[in-house]
Amino acid sequence: MKEEVQTEKKTSLSPEEEKLAFSVLFEFDDKMEIVGYRFAKTVIYSNRRFVYEEVQEILDGAEGDFKEELLYMDKVAQHMRAKRVKDGSLQFHSDEVRFKLDQYAKPVEVYVKETIEANLLVEDFMLLANVTVSKYLSKLKVVKGTQQPSVYRIHDKPSFEKLQTLAAIAKRYGIGLKFVEGEDTKPVIERLLMQIENKPELSVLGKLAIRSMAKAIYTTQNIGHYGLGFEYYTHFTSPIRRYPDVLTHRLLASRITKEKYFFEKEELEELLQHCSD
Repeated sequence: MKEEVQTEKKTSLSPEEEKLAFSVLFEFDDKMEIVGYRFAKTVIYSNRRFVYEEVQEILDGAEGDFKEELLYMDKVAQHMRAKRVKDGSLQFHSDEVRFKLDQYAKPVEVYVKETIEANLLVEDFMLLANVTVSKYLSKLKVVKGTQQPSVYRIHDKPSFEKLQTLAAIAKRYGIGLKFVEGEDTKPVIERLLMQIENKPELSVLGKLAIRSMAKAIYTTQNIGHYGLGFEYYTHFTSPIRRYPDVLTHRLLASRITKEKYFFEKEELEELLQHCSD
C-alpha cells in the first residue's frame, strides 16, 4: 500500500519563522497623520497568521489575538481611506467569484466573495507604501545630478467614447449621466458609483464603469493614477511576486544600501513594456 505523507505548506505568511523583507516603516501622531517614515531591509518574525474573516470578527467586536493593535490599524486605515476618497480616489467594488472544492478538488459550489473591512485595511496600508516609495524614487538623483528613471504604475483618463456608451446604458436603468468632452469626468463617475452602491440589480453598471477606464500600465513616464487619484504611484508591495516590484526594490536598494543599480531610461522602459504586455 502506498503511504501518503502530508506536509504543512510553507508560505510567506507562516508564523514563527524569519522572513526577509523590504519594508517602509511609518510613524503616526495622535491625529493619525504621518510624521516620519524610513525604508529598511528587514527580517519579519510573525507571531500569528490571520485570515480576513478572523480579523473581521475582531473588528466587529469579538475577542481575539492582538485586538488592540488591529482596532488601531483599522482606525488609521479608515482615516487614510476617507482622505483618499476626498482627494478623488474612485471606489470601485466588483464581485469576486470563488469555487468551493470537495476533498477531490472538484468544484461543488460557486459563491461570491464579499469585500470586508479587513480586506480594505490591508489594501490601505499597501497603497500607502506604494505611494510613499513612488514619491521618494521620483526625486532620486545619481552621479552629477543625473535623474534615475523610475517605475510608475500609471492609469490614464477614460476615453470619451467609452463614457458615452456607459451613459447610454445607464439611461436604460433610469440613471442620467452627462459627460462633457474636455471637462473633468470624475465627479460624474463618483455620483454613479454612489447611486449603484448596495444595489445588486445595478451591479452591471459598476462593471461597465470599470471597463470604461483606461488600462493601467507600467512605464517610466509618470502621468499619475486617475482611478486612485494619486500623483505618484508604483508597485512596491509584492504579495504575488510581480517583477515590476522587484525592479522598484532594486532602485530603492541602490539608495539605502551599498547595492548599486542604475537603469538607462530606454532599458527600463523596455522592461516595463514587457511587464505591461
